[in-house]
Amino acid sequence: MTHLFFAHGTGVRQSGYEQTLADIEKGLANAGRRDIAVSGVAWGERHGVKVTPGHIADMLPPEGAAKGATPTDPEVEAAIWAELMSDPVFELRVVAARVGGPPSPQPPGQVQPSERFKARLRSINIPDPAGGVTLEAVRNAAASLADGDYARVVVDAVRSASSAADPTLVSATARAIVAIALIDARGQPGEGPDALFVLSARADLVAQVEDSLTEGVKGAVGDWFRSRIRGWALGRATGYGRDRRDGLMGSVSPGMGDILLTQRRGQDVLGMLRDAINALEGDVVVIGHSLGGEHLVNLISGPDRPSNISKLITVGSQISFFTACDAMADLRLGAPLPADFPPWLNVYDRNDFLSFCAERSFKGGQGVRDIEITSGMPFPDAHGAYWRQPRLYDSLVDFIG
Repeated sequence: MTHLFFAHGTGVRQSGYEQTLADIEKGLANAGRRDIAVSGVAWGERHGVKVTPGHIADMLPPEGAAKGATPTDPEVEAAIWAELMSDPVFELRVVAARVGGPPSPQPPGQVQPSERFKARLRSINIPDPAGGVTLEAVRNAAASLADGDYARVVVDAVRSASSAADPTLVSATARAIVAIALIDARGQPGEGPDALFVLSARADLVAQVEDSLTEGVKGAVGDWFRSRIRGWALGRATGYGRDRRDGLMGSVSPGMGDILLTQRRGQDVLGMLRDAINALEGDVVVIGHSLGGEHLVNLISGPDRPSNISKLITVGSQISFFTACDAMADLRLGAPLPADFPPWLNVYDRNDFLSFCAERSFKGGQGVRDIEITSGMPFPDAHGAYWRQPRLYDSLVDFIG
């Protein structure tokens, strides 16, 4: 009888292990291989981290530990800038979406307001930009609004505003310019101008851009705009706090925690897997999902490898990344696989950002082959979607033989 031994991934506990095991059995049966005996161990149940709500509450700032806590003003401002650093014209889109009156008719030959506004963008000049941002960076950012990918949004925003000098339009434009300049200035962690890290320097730069666009004559931003942006940001900041708390208790604490724990006490997990595999008779094909694949590779490449392992399958694996970081137990960066390393099938999905190819990263052994299984799911669902894809089992059956 052919044995398929399953090692689950990080963050999985008994119920998740049992669900995946059932999916594998069903998938193999549908592929015509009911003869393959599927087994495994729920290593996470015994050796995984056990973070409690009390631990999480102690880790978070006191005002953020309780559910329903109101975001502070700095958290609201951080939420707005987080969106701007993702979508620099986010506020301009809000301006553009506001339904105003019909645009005033322009006399023949008169320049359209949007063109006048874009001309201001093209001629922006700040003698000494605040926050360590260069004038060139500011001008490049303004040019992308005037003539680049964001030009259409600017035209729509000007059309919806009362005029090209509308204070709300100017404010949203200035923040968009600063956001674009800061995105372009990002480097390695901690690298970049002060405006990227110091809120007061960023605010000074925004004010300078506003002055340049209005020649120093500024008005008050509309209450409707402040209210809408703040209302959105309150929801975003509340969601961030909730996601941070629930993420620590949900996917991050057992997920990341299991990775950290096994870096320190991985031999406990390997010993559990080794004993279970040694107890099986005949050849065993081992299959690991995510961190389970790392465990199996460590087991196979280590000194006490079970002699009955005949083939290896990894699904949604980070082994090539861990090896590039020289973080595997016995596989070293730049070294080939041991000559007796079994045939290896590596399954990935490009929508699963925790899956990596292996075929080009590893030489030696008895061969490594990558296959892509596309679920059509976005991340993070793609990371667990492999087990519901019929093509996976066709590939497994072909590889197992």
